[in-house]
This record gives sequence, structure tokens and C-alpha cells, in this order.
Amino acid sequence: MVGRTEGPLGEVQSAELRRTIRRAAHGALAGIHGEDLVVIARSDSALDEVTKALLPTFGSGPVVVGPPAITLVEVARSTRAAINGASAAPAWALAPRPVNADDLLPERVLIGDSSAAERLIAVAYDPIASAGGSLKETVATFLDCGRSLELASRTMFVHANTVRYRLRKVADLTGWDVLSTRDAHVLETAFALGRLRDAAALSL
Repeated sequence: MVGRTEGPLGEVQSAELRRTIRRAAHGALAGIHGEDLVVIARSDSALDEVTKALLPTFGSGPVVVGPPAITLVEVARSTRAAINGASAAPAWALAPRPVNADDLLPERVLIGDSSAAERLIAVAYDPIASAGGSLKETVATFLDCGRSLELASRTMFVHANTVRYRLRKVADLTGWDVLSTRDAHVLETAFALGRLRDAAALSL
């Protein structure tokens, strides 16, 4: 978990914060760098329980949770994802607190996080592109038509209900509902990245 402390801390305050963190999650490691707070917690409890216990130890502002990790390499990746997520979180004004690093993939892309770009393509573009049928074309057209069902259906020469049906299939496939404003933003970013990647591959 990555966030901020409640203002600058002295040596005594830092020590007390570390004790509070260890009480909330036994064996947790805390790094305090200025007002930045990084907590790595090992627990057999559910992730939601751990984050709920640790959340009060952070100050105001965004708190980002990295993905669960087992190996040291995974822990390092999770920590980088959470740190980048904390830097990118202000771009999403309505982000929940805490927010998962993977829920901030579009914002992390904006700050130059290449691993976020790769993951966003892998989870939100490639599955749709590989599904066959007209799913990719339908999502792309819907997004390019300003998220208008009517304009997308006219552009594709199909009924609006056909567009709705295909978009529901995309939601079932990926977990993102393009009719939702936030999910549409995620998919729009993923499609832009995927198109750029595919165009670069064709030019080689």
C-alpha cells in the first residue's frame, strides 16, 4: 500500500507509526520517505481485510494497493505498481480510497508507466481483438462515435439492439462495461494503445 503520512513526521512520530502499522498487520514493513508512506504486509487474511486494517495508518489523499504477490520479484512489481499508481491517482478525481493499482491503468499510462500500458493492452484490448466476430469493430466504432449507440448503429448499418448485445458480450468477456463512463475510458485508452502497437508491428 502506498500513500502519504499526515504531514512531516519526526523520529518519535515515525517510530510510533511503524508500531501502529505492525499492530494492524503483524510483520508489516513500513518505509517512510518524507511524507510518502510505503507498507508491505504479509498476511494470510483476505486482501480487503488487510487494506481495511492498514488504511487508518495513512494520512489524507489517495492510497493505492498493489496486486497480491508471493515471490520477491512479484513484491517488487507490486510495489512499483502501487508507487506509480499513487503518482497517477490525482488524475482520477472520483477514485475510491483505497484504490487498486490495476484500476489506475489509464492514469498510470499517462505518467509513462510502460508496464501499465502493456497490462492494459493484455487485459482490455487483446481479449476483444482475439474474440473474433464483430466485437472489436463494434467497440471501436462505439468509442469513435462519441459513445453514441444510435450513431454507432447507423455507422455500422446494424440495429442499436445489435450494438447493445455485442457490448454486453464485451462486458462478459473483459469485465468492463463500455456503457459505463469509467469503463469506457479504460477501454478507450486500451484501444488507442492497441492500435498504436498493431500499427507499429505492421511497419516493421
